[in-house]
Amino acid sequence: GPVLPNAGLGRLQLSVTAPVVGIPLRVTGTVLGAANISQQKHVELYLDNRRRAISATLAIEPGGQARYAFPLIPNQPGVHRGELRLVGDDACARDNRRFFAVALDQQIDVAVVQPGGQEIAYLQDGYYLQRALAPVAIIRVSPV
Repeated sequence: GPVLPNAGLGRLQLSVTAPVVGIPLRVTGTVLGAANISQQKHVELYLDNRRRAISATLAIEPGGQARYAFPLIPNQPGVHRGELRLVGDDACARDNRRFFAVALDQQIDVAVVQPGGQEIAYLQDGYYLQRALAPVAIIRVSPV
């Protein structure tokens, strides 16, 4: 049969602000074109053997590369196994998959107790502590 051009998955990167359930993480990487022709490829993201996303069409110039990024919000604590797959057949199947693992903690609620009375929020004793502990931009302040 005809010789297929090759493309492969390059290094992947996993970015996470805090390894906690419900906090977004991002999987990014590159597809490398190892052929002397232009190619169009897709990358699939699997988490715990379930397909979670597929990339838009990635245009790869001869000998070039294309970047992809997947946002992901895991909803279960524990160790999760992730996999990226290059869709379709090519000359070398060995470079079409990359694996990663991420360990996520259960989100823990924290209460900062402080006396009331300050009208200016940033003058309260717990103001900066609340912001430092908040995993997301939403902070609820209830008077004691």
